[in-house]
Amino acid sequence: MPRDKPMCKLCAHFERAKAKQATEAQRGGLWRWGFWVPAQSLCFVRSQSPNPQHACRTKILANPGIGLISLSGEVYGPRLSATEDKMLNAHFEGHRSALWLLTLLFTIVSCVGSENQGTTDNGVGFQDTPGPTPNDMATQDSGLSNDGTLEDFMSPMDPGSPMIDTGNNADAGEIIEPPAPINKGWIGGPCTADSECSFEGGYCLLEDEGFPNGMCSQNCDLYCPDQDGMVTTFCIPPEEVELFGETGLCTVRCDFGVSDTGCREGYKCVPTPRFGDPGTVINSCIPGESTPAALTPCYQELIDRGVSFTPAESPDASPDGFPELICHIEDPVWVSPVLHGVTFRYATDDAEAKPIFAGCELALAMEETAAILAEQGVTDLIHLGVYNCRVISGTSSLSEHGRANAIDIKGVKQANGEVVTLQDHWEMNTDFPVTDEGALLKWLAETMYDEWIYNIILTPDYNAAHWNHFHCDLTPGSHYIK
Repeated sequence: MPRDKPMCKLCAHFERAKAKQATEAQRGGLWRWGFWVPAQSLCFVRSQSPNPQHACRTKILANPGIGLISLSGEVYGPRLSATEDKMLNAHFEGHRSALWLLTLLFTIVSCVGSENQGTTDNGVGFQDTPGPTPNDMATQDSGLSNDGTLEDFMSPMDPGSPMIDTGNNADAGEIIEPPAPINKGWIGGPCTADSECSFEGGYCLLEDEGFPNGMCSQNCDLYCPDQDGMVTTFCIPPEEVELFGETGLCTVRCDFGVSDTGCREGYKCVPTPRFGDPGTVINSCIPGESTPAALTPCYQELIDRGVSFTPAESPDASPDGFPELICHIEDPVWVSPVLHGVTFRYATDDAEAKPIFAGCELALAMEETAAILAEQGVTDLIHLGVYNCRVISGTSSLSEHGRANAIDIKGVKQANGEVVTLQDHWEMNTDFPVTDEGALLKWLAETMYDEWIYNIILTPDYNAAHWNHFHCDLTPGSHYIK
């Protein structure tokens, strides 16, 4: 798993709180019992400020009006002299209860606020239709085989000021609607009659047929249709659900971005072969006891970030001509192609968005890449492939593509429709591009490096093999860009 790195949504708020108290800075201030003590109420001179990254690790609550409160109760800032410590204890003796009451109040408000904030796109649908298989996504890379470690990183996000209780909440009588069922009115969703599955060829597999709360489905030969905003579908043999027939039937893939079991209640997540292509096995939802899966820490991190994904199986294949090498993928996933509103597309800016087969750590890196691009108004990322069981060109060493730990980035599409590619806009061997497009690409490469999103980043400046893409991978042990 990636190394720990602060992921505090409140860091930006922290910076604003410090700025708000700038008028106090010259006269100092200090931390005590988890509280910021302004200097005008105490005659101590302190100019040192707590490290915001440290504050992130301990989950602080920031509010410009009252300073900063540590939810963990830890003390930050400079140590006091014995005299100052005695004075400070005396000063707070009569106020400590009130201060902790404020802590509790703002903690509750913060929790309420955070529950109402989204992170990434959770239920974005993608297609269970023919597309490039993992090995079709052949890419180029160099002979370099030593690089850096992946760090967990998420840009700080400002949750906004604490919400004021105006009475318009559950305690005041507001009716809170339950969440919509998974894929309601679509394949995999609940139903009580065929009329509730009102799509072409749709029908309802009823509860008395063994499908809890019913399940919308349709016949299939190899693939099933998908719909935006819905969990991805999958075509399975009817005998997998104890039915019989000449065609397959459609269900949904497990998606741990929408359920901690990967499926809706009454259904279990199991590896299931594709009808007509038994060599393709995908974790899918079929009737059975639904229990939380034993997830790896990396899978759990994807869930915590709100990323939709389906656990996959490692092919454990060997590159052509190298039977002694095994392309093993650690924690493989089919990850949603839409992350933070940025759509990952293969080869062209108008290609159909499809699930991407990747190692889990690469999926985390893709989520981080999407986050920084979304802040720049990017809507699409164009890539040239992820998994390809092969060696590094000219060597006998397994490529990181063979571990599904690398992605080749061709370019991006901006909100105004402009497509920026390395082939057309990269400015060679310069630290100061003169065009906006060149500057955007330079910024992307350097930001992915500076924030440790990837460990190796090879640009067109590295060699001619990378003339049209960034090769970005997670080779352990290095931190390199060229």
